[in-house]
Amino acid sequence: MKVGLSGAGLRYESEVLSFNDLFSIGPLWKLETPEGQENRHNWLAERIVDYEFFYYANWEHRIEQMTATLTAISDDKSITIWCGSNAHEQIGLRFALYLLRNRTAPIGVVNVTDSLEREPSDPLYMESKFPLSMNVVYSKEIARFITQNKEKIHALSMEDRHRHEQDWLELSEQASVLRLWENDHIDHVPEDSFDQALLDLIGQLQAEDNRQFVHAGKIIDEALTQLSQLRSDTFLEYRVQQLIAQGRLEFLEMPEMSGMQYRYAVKLKA
Repeated sequence: MKVGLSGAGLRYESEVLSFNDLFSIGPLWKLETPEGQENRHNWLAERIVDYEFFYYANWEHRIEQMTATLTAISDDKSITIWCGSNAHEQIGLRFALYLLRNRTAPIGVVNVTDSLEREPSDPLYMESKFPLSMNVVYSKEIARFITQNKEKIHALSMEDRHRHEQDWLELSEQASVLRLWENDHIDHVPEDSFDQALLDLIGQLQAEDNRQFVHAGKIIDEALTQLSQLRSDTFLEYRVQQLIAQGRLEFLEMPEMSGMQYRYAVKLKA
């Protein structure tokens, strides 16, 4: 985003704010409160590998800090929220708008899925003609959009703002820990929704490689490719570890692969 703003000549007059989080996973209950933030932190810290490291490494983007930063933005500053059509960014949009609910000045929103169309020469064009997430938008696309469409970035109506704020309050009452974006709607699903897909994938990789055990890193990489809704390697690893704990997968430690993120392999339990 920062590089894209630089390309549009706006870097030094702009500040980029982002949540260091993934709102499609983990509790959202009362997240606008310190109690809810602590609840989410504890849940993720207990389940997600290296969560604490990344949490403390990016303190200015933590939820509690971002909450204070957003609510302190004065009305003389312009705000544009960028997002895509996926659960994480749509939830983040609603959370941010709730935190900005007392703002009287306009708030612009750019949904890159609706606004940016990839060039046919783009390597990602065949995967999706339109980017589903900010993570797969090139800085040059952002710069081009801002340069060519700056005057077309319209502010949300107060009606839409109130609707998104209400959406957030409803999300904040939910107990779910896994959410998908389906038919322009946030769908709450069981946290084990992808377990069978992971088991099927592991069986497929075992057959393809003609081997007993499959390295966990390979499983995660393949799953990220096939499960387009779930863009979290750490949540997928958590589910693999749960399948091990449930006795549905056998586990083989691979300490010799100390330089790799996943130092173990698994196979289907006979």
